[in-house]
Amino acid sequence: MAIVGNLEISTITNPLTTTDGQQIPFDQCPCFKTSTGYKCIQYDTRYQATSLDEAMITFNDLTLDLYDGAPEVTATEYESECKTADCAKCMDDIKQRLHEIGMIPNTTATIQDYNNNATVTCSRYRFSKDSSSEYKYGEKKEDEDEGENKIKELKNKINEMKKELKEKENEMKCNDSSSEDEDKKSKCKEGKKKRLRRQVSVASTNGSSVSMIGTRFNISCTEKGIDLDGSGVVSLCNKCWSWRRLPSNYYPQYVNELVCDSLNTECLSGFATCSVGTRSIEVYRTDINQTVTLTAGAFCECKVFSNGPLLNLVNGTAQQGQTILNNIIG
Repeated sequence: MAIVGNLEISTITNPLTTTDGQQIPFDQCPCFKTSTGYKCIQYDTRYQATSLDEAMITFNDLTLDLYDGAPEVTATEYESECKTADCAKCMDDIKQRLHEIGMIPNTTATIQDYNNNATVTCSRYRFSKDSSSEYKYGEKKEDEDEGENKIKELKNKINEMKKELKEKENEMKCNDSSSEDEDKKSKCKEGKKKRLRRQVSVASTNGSSVSMIGTRFNISCTEKGIDLDGSGVVSLCNKCWSWRRLPSNYYPQYVNELVCDSLNTECLSGFATCSVGTRSIEVYRTDINQTVTLTAGAFCECKVFSNGPLLNLVNGTAQQGQTILNNIIG
């Protein structure tokens, strides 16, 4: 019988570790002995892993559309060793990237020599293909147009100034003591409340007030405005494929995520913001002997501000689109 946290783990029914400390392969379903009996932990191996070794085998690049939607629950079909050159190259590539982002030490990343087979390319990861749409988190694209960014920044400042000026004019009208119209005063008060709610909403959308459990490591990011999959449509947000390591008392400990690039959350030239969509995952907390539900990043979407000029463009029809767009530009 082995002990993990406050749990007794049976060495007969697929334990995490044996009595001599040897780790049991991840593809077996661990059974925890709790106060109410044994509990078998199952999870979708596309998005959760018990170890880095498992993650490197089962986690795919979420910036690539590789999934048919069918969950892949813990099973014994995953090989722990590569048997092809492509698999071995992918393993080396992901180890090297994990080392670069600080998730594993240099001693863990054993990069094989492929000088004798320079044609081997890992097709599993976007960053292995040297895609022009891929970049490392925190790095700016070399071909980024500074002039366009300055214009965008100036446009945002002008819009903010216009908004502030209009709000000040409304506030001056509300403070006009000569006005005895009770209905007008009521509307002024309601307008102030709406402005306050709007400011709070924007702050919570762009801020990081929501605490995240664990540490997130961004493996690879993709740039907005580029057709990533040849479908003829472009992404509106910069997004990153990330792995998150939960504290040691959470099981499984590793999570596969797709999140927005936190260093570039603007979309549609500042008239909207990028927001992370989530999925629910279940993990077992060994310190309290309970299953808990967490959220994991699933996608990144561009959301238009409810008080912004693009709202009509969102709600309009295809026939009205050009007219609405002309009004916005004008």
